[in-house]
Amino acid sequence: LRVIFANENFLIKMRKEKREVLGKRLDEIFPPAILHYTDLEGRVRTVCLTARPFEGSEMEYRAPGLAARIYFYSLTPLKDEAGRVKSVMLFMDDVTEKKSLGERIREVERHLASVVESANDLIVSLDSAGAVMTWNSAAQRILGFSSQEVAKRQFADFFTEPDRPHLQDLLNHLAGEGKLQEMETRMHARSGEERLISWRFSAMREEGGRVVALVGVGRDLTEKQHLELQLIQSAKMASLGEMAGGIAHEIRNPLAITSSAAQILLKKGNDPEILQECAEKIRLASARAAAIIETLL
Repeated sequence: LRVIFANENFLIKMRKEKREVLGKRLDEIFPPAILHYTDLEGRVRTVCLTARPFEGSEMEYRAPGLAARIYFYSLTPLKDEAGRVKSVMLFMDDVTEKKSLGERIREVERHLASVVESANDLIVSLDSAGAVMTWNSAAQRILGFSSQEVAKRQFADFFTEPDRPHLQDLLNHLAGEGKLQEMETRMHARSGEERLISWRFSAMREEGGRVVALVGVGRDLTEKQHLELQLIQSAKMASLGEMAGGIAHEIRNPLAITSSAAQILLKKGNDPEILQECAEKIRLASARAAAIIETLL
């Protein structure tokens, strides 16, 4: 377990001189904690005895005065002409930056996944044939199907029959040209009700420009539609009330004239001139009321 060779990069990374490494045992170079954690000595002996390489694992090493570095190490037997193992080569690949980058990538992925899962809008991804790849929590909440239930199913299966051909044409167009596509459609929920969803579809491309997936963002318009219908109905009732008030006002005038003329006739009906005048007023008022009702009809 003595070191017979160490390259320049090893000496730099370990902050050691050649005299501090060559001829030294592993336990004189590496801290006891690392040797215990990696069982490096035991693995070197195993490689010597079996002549089989050790594929590798990770270790964390902190050289004096430096931040800790992460290495991926492996052991390779070096054999003589007779096939006997004469030494073992320890390769240490510094993967600190790779690990850090990988962790940042995973953090970004977790953040994006959290954004997708936290969104109130439905977010789905489809392959180029229109089969479901991913399905977020909002889609599950609104439509009632879990992501496991919809995986690899055709997205069009959840649309009402009249909109399915339209969706397929839209997806084909999107996969070909990659331009943003929009549509409103009714979808079947697990509960049996139909939900009105407004969709915006876009293409996901790889570096070469090839479309690898289609992404759909949907907004549930069902409640909005219900509110709009209620608002329309309220507006209708308000208009009807306003019209009824106007009609009542218009008819009240000729009725008042007719009533007044009738009262005069009851008191002074013997006077031919008053009789003629009241009869004419009654006739005109009746004609006016009839015209109002005719307009209403």
